[in-house]
Amino acid sequence: MPVSIGASENTFTNPIGLLSDCHRRIERFIKTLLTVATQAGGSSLDAEHRRALEVALKYFREAAPKHTADEDEDLFPMLRQLANPRVSTVLGYVDRLEAEHKTAETWHREVEEICQCWLSRGRLSDDESARLRMVLTLLSDLYRDHIALEVERVFPAARSELSAAELGNLGRHMASRREFRTRRRSARSTVRAIDRRSRLETHHAVQLRAKAPRQYRNQPIVLLPVTCGLLENSAG
Repeated sequence: MPVSIGASENTFTNPIGLLSDCHRRIERFIKTLLTVATQAGGSSLDAEHRRALEVALKYFREAAPKHTADEDEDLFPMLRQLANPRVSTVLGYVDRLEAEHKTAETWHREVEEICQCWLSRGRLSDDESARLRMVLTLLSDLYRDHIALEVERVFPAARSELSAAELGNLGRHMASRREFRTRRRSARSTVRAIDRRSRLETHHAVQLRAKAPRQYRNQPIVLLPVTCGLLENSAG
């Protein structure tokens, strides 16, 4: 069962849209875990099921907590600070969402523990397999209602009531949490290096043309794509 993460349609300049993109991944990986737990039933994992299980577990272990922090540490406090009656109606939902984050965290720890046993031992007992399916079903149900509440109530309030500066701060905090700024600076450094190298190559080409026989001096300068390695090395 191939695992497709999918490409995000939003960037940190649209943080609310990016949070919605995270929801799609959460839904997809919960479905992946449930599918593996149901199809394999705690028995020996084939290569495809093992890979799917490992990828989904890694997502909930490493990436999903950043989404929770985006909301608990940035978005929800921003909404609470607004002295706005239109936002006050949403704050009760925010309390519920924070409590659900804690519940989901507890259930994910249990899923991680059972699945690591599965990966290391090669199979689960009947009780472990039944418990895994039950907890994953609970998580799936929780996320369904949780995401619907955020999409229908909280995110629209955030879009309409947070200022452009506040949304900008939210996006920057989200990027920093994912170390995006470091990678962006690295990308800018790569572009500057390519630009410097291109100028140097052009300078050398002009000098060479000046020394060429007269009949070749008006020929256009053609540079070989020697800078490709810089771009390739900057990936990731």
